[in-house]
Amino acid sequence: MVVSKTITDSIKNDLNSTGIFLESYVYDYFKKRGSYGVEREVPYNISVGAGSPIDGEADIVASSRIDSNIIVCFVVECKRALPEQKYWVFEKGHVGPSPHPLLTYVLPANSASYRHDIHLSGLGYMQPSDYESAINMYEFDIKSGKRINNFDKRERAFIALRQINEAFSGLTTSPHLALRVAHNTPPSESLNVLYVPIVVTTGNLLVAEYDAKNIDYLTGNILDTANITLIEKGWVHFEFALSGALRANNGNYSKRPTFVVNIDS
Repeated sequence: MVVSKTITDSIKNDLNSTGIFLESYVYDYFKKRGSYGVEREVPYNISVGAGSPIDGEADIVASSRIDSNIIVCFVVECKRALPEQKYWVFEKGHVGPSPHPLLTYVLPANSASYRHDIHLSGLGYMQPSDYESAINMYEFDIKSGKRINNFDKRERAFIALRQINEAFSGLTTSPHLALRVAHNTPPSESLNVLYVPIVVTTGNLLVAEYDAKNIDYLTGNILDTANITLIEKGWVHFEFALSGALRANNGNYSKRPTFVVNIDS
């Protein structure tokens, strides 16, 4: 069968809309760093009581031994921003004594630990107040700055956050996944496996900050929008609210720290 050039050109153009090239770029980024073991399309399964299980694949799992007793494992969802919805705007949350903790497995005991004392200093998070602890996200038109209210174009930011947390809940049922991807054998001595869920996007990230005292309670608006500050970010720490099924491997916590990263960062 001979496929016409018109058809092959159309297929090639439409392949750009699938997001596979962004995923391939991120995979290649980890591979080129040398110290990471990396896999694409890693399957997961979440049991949901008597209901149907949640099945899927994580785009990328990248794992590396960064210290004698620490392996870091990134579970990554890659999400192209739609060209017309390129601004992803996050509402900064109210930071408490500390953000929700990252998940760490201690091997060989296979015991889960939820660490409040881990701060990602390389990303600028030196202390709890440095975290954005974002709680909402919205997408805005790249040309007009208007929010696109179209149910056919649900916020891809939210979909990506839900997808990565599904994958995270499913994959972290076995701490040995990180060992396998990092090409390490099960340890005889204590080893900490730190899991970090990440969304990588082509979207431009902004964090909205405001003071509640400037809200007009009669309208529910901030009437003088000069009192809203938009801060450009290379990455944002988001506290994703988990449904019952996604609380697997999250202890008693109802939210999970998830990082959204702009590909250019």
